[in-house]
Amino acid sequence: MLVDELWPWQGRRQLTLNPDVNAVYVLKTSLDAAFDETGKQLAPVMARITGNITDF
Repeated sequence: MLVDELWPWQGRRQLTLNPDVNAVYVLKTSLDAAFDETGKQLAPVMARITGNITDF
């Protein structure tokens, strides 16, 4: 899931995550900051992995 705003699992508008669903959440601004115009990765991409981690 690509997220446009602050991490959706913090604060009063916190997203309820289903522990049975495997997912990777990436902040759009993190992607924008991590890659340049040519697609070269310049920095790490912050992500949150949820669900049954051993299945990944």
